[in-house]
Amino acid sequence: MSHADCRVRVWRRRNERYANCCVVEGDHWGGGSLMVWGGFSYNHRTPLHVFRQRVTAVIYGDQVLQQHVVPFFQAQRPLQIFQQDNARPHTARVSMDFLRAKNIPMLPWPSLSPDMAPIVHVRDKIGRRMETAGPPQNLRDLEARLTSEWNQLPQAFFQRRVDSMRRRCTACVDSNGGHKQTPTCSITSKQDTNSLVQYHYLSLTVDVRDYYCSTAHSISIQTGNVTTLLMEADSVPSATDNSSSVTLNVTDSHLGKVGLVFRCDSNQWNIECAGVTKFVPRTPACNITSDKDTEILTLHEAVTLTVDITAYYDIRGSHCSADSNFTLQTGDASQLLHVGDQGLSPITFNMTETHLGGVRLVFNCQVQHWNLSCGGVTRLNNTIGQIATSSTIVIITGVVGAALCLIVLAIIIFLVVKRKYAPLLEEASSNLCTMLQSTLEDLPLVVITCILKLEENIRLWIEVLSNLQTYTNLWQHTNRYPICEALKVYEDTAI
Repeated sequence: MSHADCRVRVWRRRNERYANCCVVEGDHWGGGSLMVWGGFSYNHRTPLHVFRQRVTAVIYGDQVLQQHVVPFFQAQRPLQIFQQDNARPHTARVSMDFLRAKNIPMLPWPSLSPDMAPIVHVRDKIGRRMETAGPPQNLRDLEARLTSEWNQLPQAFFQRRVDSMRRRCTACVDSNGGHKQTPTCSITSKQDTNSLVQYHYLSLTVDVRDYYCSTAHSISIQTGNVTTLLMEADSVPSATDNSSSVTLNVTDSHLGKVGLVFRCDSNQWNIECAGVTKFVPRTPACNITSDKDTEILTLHEAVTLTVDITAYYDIRGSHCSADSNFTLQTGDASQLLHVGDQGLSPITFNMTETHLGGVRLVFNCQVQHWNLSCGGVTRLNNTIGQIATSSTIVIITGVVGAALCLIVLAIIIFLVVKRKYAPLLEEASSNLCTMLQSTLEDLPLVVITCILKLEENIRLWIEVLSNLQTYTNLWQHTNRYPICEALKVYEDTAI
């Protein structure tokens, strides 16, 4: 237990005042101590300054700020900012006014955060190196050894301390001043986590870096709705790295987002890692069969399709929401498939023209949709309709061709007759002119006659089209009924 008066207190039972576990021995004679100051940047460091008297704000300003900080900043421009902790000589008004007068920017430092200062790591490094060499003989020996160790530290050691400043400040802000640092992590696997099969084993490697917590803590991996403990400890006083491996028996509860859960004391943080970020099930495989020959289907007859599907997860599980389903698309029609205990139930429907075309199965899971390439039936065809359409096209083509032939023949006959009977044609044209002149008075009667002829031609064309429809019906009946029954239908139609 520590208090502001620097006295050390312990919890003890009754009559344990003088027990060895409750007594700290100390010598009150001899010995001594030194107060030193040092500063560093990414590429340089100041000389180690040794104080010969008690450090006050005035002493700190005269011996440190004036002699070391100001020349260091002037020689190492452009330096951006000056960092120091909240010791009383550092934050005194005289010290702060002096720094502002010299235009030296200062980094605001949170209270009760001495362990965040990078100089603490330097002091710890020098202390451990001096312990290995044994205790100093006197204060002069202590000063010489401190100065020697300071000068022998590699500059790369100071560079790492400078590089860590951004991470330290960010961790302090994220933890709201708490004694922890959330880790960075990566999750890897040799297996494909985007095509998982249910009840198959999956191995993961979790690398956790740069974390510490001054109290009890734990690190777990969360996959979907399942949380698996990776490690736990009472405390980690400094930044630590850790690598763990875990093997999971994948179920539908594991599907979804993947990340770490970091607990320090009574707080918890969910951390997104690099690498594997989610578990996705394997896309289903399917096969479609039918009770009819799908190449020669007849309209308005009942057709049953059966869909066999494998490697899919229960749509009522945690990965897919309750409204996820399978949809069977036949042509322009879509039908929802029911998922039962035995798989997808067969569907039966009456064939219409909207069902003709390609057949495919669509797997809907949350907001994602997969168009599955199934084996078996891939298309529904109506051969009769195709034959009837082809026959209609052939008949129309024949009629147009015959008409063109008649027109050409008429032109040829006209040319021959004109050349052979030219005198007669001249006489006929003269007589025609005389006749036309004589019949101009009868023009209304001629117009009425032409209208009657036009009406007669229209009726004739209507009869031709009606006979063409009769021939089309005959063709359809000859494919659907026996020949004798087709003749009877034709006879009834003719009558």
